[in-house]
Amino acid sequence: MHITLIRKYKLPSECTYVCLEYPSYTGFAKRALWGRSSIVLYHNEQEKLSMSQKNLSDIIKYFPLRFLGLNCAPYYMYEYKEGEIGYSKQSLFVPKYVFHIAQNIYVLRGHAKRKHSLTKDGKQIALFTMEDEGRTRIDFAEQDGALIPFLILFAIFIDIQYYAYRGATTYTFVPRDQHEELSKWIPE
Repeated sequence: MHITLIRKYKLPSECTYVCLEYPSYTGFAKRALWGRSSIVLYHNEQEKLSMSQKNLSDIIKYFPLRFLGLNCAPYYMYEYKEGEIGYSKQSLFVPKYVFHIAQNIYVLRGHAKRKHSLTKDGKQIALFTMEDEGRTRIDFAEQDGALIPFLILFAIFIDIQYYAYRGATTYTFVPRDQHEELSKWIPE
């Protein structure tokens, strides 16, 4: 199965997102150079999931790295009715984020050719591909359909971290990709 996500700029630092296959899901993202970046996923115009940087001390601590294109301050994930459900950690100078969500560990890795893989507890569940400027394809297995809101949120996260403010011509640089096989994954 696959999902196509389309980005539109609202302001230079704000984007909206529309999901072609699941139009009831929409998204909003704000990337701030001086403050907190945030992402909100809506389902039927109701907030479903969100991700944001909340600790000003983390933002200040990692601030010098923003000028190198690294937004390393942790993101915290929230579910509308549950509150905080997880957080992220970025590996420095490697396009890899580890998300601790509930009792699961999700690892989001960047690969060459504008691809990103997502594993859940060591098993690959999705492949994200930036097809054109502002257009992301998410491939996933049918049995992982319950994860659609999380997959869309991760796609928006990838877009604002790597492409929305650099252009689709930006390729993820991965020296000696130790997990290249993840970029060639085909869902069952």
